[in-house]
Amino acid sequence: MLLKTTILHETHVCTISMLEIDNVFFGFICEDGFRQTKVPDETRIPGGRFQIIQARTGKFFTNYKRRFGHEWVPCLVNVPGFSGILIHIGNGPDDSRGCMLVGRSWGYTGNSHYVGDSTETYKKLYDTLNAAFNRKEEVWIEVDRTALKDRIAIGKPAPTVHTAATIL
Repeated sequence: MLLKTTILHETHVCTISMLEIDNVFFGFICEDGFRQTKVPDETRIPGGRFQIIQARTGKFFTNYKRRFGHEWVPCLVNVPGFSGILIHIGNGPDDSRGCMLVGRSWGYTGNSHYVGDSTETYKKLYDTLNAAFNRKEEVWIEVDRTALKDRIAIGKPAPTVHTAATIL
């Protein structure tokens, strides 16, 4: 299974990307912003292709096992300069701490981005990934950091709220 993220909008504080699974739109990812020099818990991961494994330790694992009965949390491995990068529930960069937050919609407050419907989207993602793991598939994520200006026309302001319908 291959997940792919593609940047839609970014600031120095936060990045919003589209998330596809096997070339089908799934939702959005909210991450910290880009920084030339890594600031722990405030810097997004670099672009690349990373394996996703089932992590069975840590506070998110404990919390999600208790709340949802989940047996693991998705964790990206072999990310240069980073460790413990999870895909989890959250709304904005204050929730991210370097990880990827998943949601069904996204918006921009004028200062930062956020994703909405994160809990339901995360639970759907968990079920999708769990099915792949049960089929003994490897799960990978391709993080595309191609500059936004290289993919869309410059000068168009970003809408303040997006749902799947606004980009499809």
